[in-house]
Amino acid sequence: MRFSYQQVVLNRYKVTHALAAGSMGEVYLAQQIALEREVAIKVLQANAKGEHRKRFEQEAQIMASLKHPNIVNIIDYGVLPDNSPCIVMEYIPGRPLGHYLREHKALPWYQALHIMTQVAAGLDALHTHDFIHRDLKPDNILITMDEPHHVKLADFGVAKATNASPANTLNITLQGMLIGTPAYMSPEQLFGDEACKRSDLYAFGIIFYELLTGHLPNHPKNMNDLRKRMVTEFSAPKVPEHMPPLPERITKLILEDLLPSQPTRRISSTQHLLQKLAAISATSELGLDISTQVWEQREQLEESTTPEQSSIFFEPFTPPQTVLDSEAQYALQSEHNHPQKNLDPNLNRDDTHQEKTGGTDTLEWLKTHQN
Repeated sequence: MRFSYQQVVLNRYKVTHALAAGSMGEVYLAQQIALEREVAIKVLQANAKGEHRKRFEQEAQIMASLKHPNIVNIIDYGVLPDNSPCIVMEYIPGRPLGHYLREHKALPWYQALHIMTQVAAGLDALHTHDFIHRDLKPDNILITMDEPHHVKLADFGVAKATNASPANTLNITLQGMLIGTPAYMSPEQLFGDEACKRSDLYAFGIIFYELLTGHLPNHPKNMNDLRKRMVTEFSAPKVPEHMPPLPERITKLILEDLLPSQPTRRISSTQHLLQKLAAISATSELGLDISTQVWEQREQLEESTTPEQSSIFFEPFTPPQTVLDSEAQYALQSEHNHPQKNLDPNLNRDDTHQEKTGGTDTLEWLKTHQN
């Protein structure tokens, strides 16, 4: 542990204990002395140089430009006596979504919808300000312990501005080359092509699928796995047999709008994504108005702000008591004959629709990008 108990940092924060540690730094819980509130302090290793230090500084700058309830807020930035830079952030009394998912496995669809709507809201704020996350995954999404869960996006260390010049982008990413976590990366990222906003949307689809099924779709997890699949077809993702069927609009959103291999065939933007989520909520028999609420707030905000200021302010939504019992939820779905669909795209495929996620379409696209 770098800091001792009650050690004062930057002359205004008193360290309580360590929260997490990694190869490049640590995160500590501390108290802001003047305001008597808890904060989190993220510290980079003192010997970190070049690319890692630039990314850390860039992360602080990106966080400072974003003010949104579904994004972790930055409070302060400074450099310690040993030359270690640190970011002081709001403390979220919760844990990463990845930890929550490993404990709970698959989530009921209405709970997954509640979580992913907030993720979409935070991602929309990021994209509205012309930033790409490039490493969206459950471990970079924080979720509060209390219910209804409040969600915040975190870790913008490899994020970049969409209007960044090629020279600046190259200086930061040259050594890393493969930027992100392979299991959540889009095909274009895995092949070293430039990431775009639709790359984040692909990662969003992977996470949504994982929340609903408890496992990742049949997606390449590293470069060796990707090369093996270059000579075979990607297997179509399927839902475990023990799972109850899912609402049709959710499976169509994931398979047809978020996970096509070609970026141009994915949903066009986070704004369009929020519209789709609103439609899912509006047509639910249980009256879930989570995403509808978010979308209406976005429209109201856009009427009163400039494009640079526009973002979504999501208020936590308390589900009605009728949705808290998963068995009752499934029974109600069956009673109302709610449209269901399996997450196997080959079973869902409309003969008039040419899109086929995860099949030969993916293979053909990958082959064209081998070189």
